[in-house]
Amino acid sequence: MSSERDRDTKPAAGPGDLKEYPAGTTFTGRMGRTIGESEPAWPAPVRAKSGAANVLFIVLDDTGFGQLGCYGSPINTPNIDKLAQNGLLYTNIHTTALCSPTRACVLTGRNHHSNAMSCITEGSAGYPGSNGAIPFENGFLSEILRGQGYNITHTRLGNGI
Repeated sequence: MSSERDRDTKPAAGPGDLKEYPAGTTFTGRMGRTIGESEPAWPAPVRAKSGAANVLFIVLDDTGFGQLGCYGSPINTPNIDKLAQNGLLYTNIHTTALCSPTRACVLTGRNHHSNAMSCITEGSAGYPGSNGAIPFENGFLSEILRGQGYNITHTRLGNGI
């Protein structure tokens, strides 16, 4: 049976109270006989460098440069224009005129055949370069950013949403 001393616990740490130490180094907390005599510490997660830029990708199907005001279109796109005003605009993307292969190119920075996306995924043929499954070794931009400490999320808007 536990003694009173063994049941002695400390309140949970708040977000600013976590003691961190560099990953791959020795634990800097303290291990006592009980939780009450111990001090926790966590390996510091990888974080984006201070002042690192925010990264926002907007992927639109069936849209070209001619539909966005920031690229000179007569179509009024004020919100996209505001985002583009302080960001980087790219004009040299490999497009395949098909949704799945083009998305694979954007997500990995590789040719659609290297991504096994010679056609839309529903038309995959089961051969190398055409099986519709992006190889693990190709990696995704989101994985590269996450490895540098960025938080990653995505939202899909469609069907009138």
